[in-house]
Amino acid sequence: MREIVIHATGLGLIALAATTAATDAEGRQAPQCGPRAEVLAHLEGRFGESRRAMGLSGSEVLMELHASDETGSWTITATTAADLTCLVAAGGAFAARPAALPGAPG
Repeated sequence: MREIVIHATGLGLIALAATTAATDAEGRQAPQCGPRAEVLAHLEGRFGESRRAMGLSGSEVLMELHASDETGSWTITATTAADLTCLVAAGGAFAARPAALPGAPG
């Protein structure tokens, strides 16, 4: 997946939130972005993740949760109307519906 530097206004949410483990020369985290089809193919092919949930942030950013039941990996992505998808967060131990917290209503 290629990295795209975001300079356009209106993408501030993605530019701010799209930080992953990749770092630039100064050690700062760099956004990992690309065309939507490429990013989704990467998540499916490398991690076995598929979309589990989605919602809109504002009127132009699609937020999605992708996860794998087999590996427990998960990724949150943000996609603009211009078809640019950025990785926002990723992790492990995915559970479709986690157990209730102690003392919380079921």
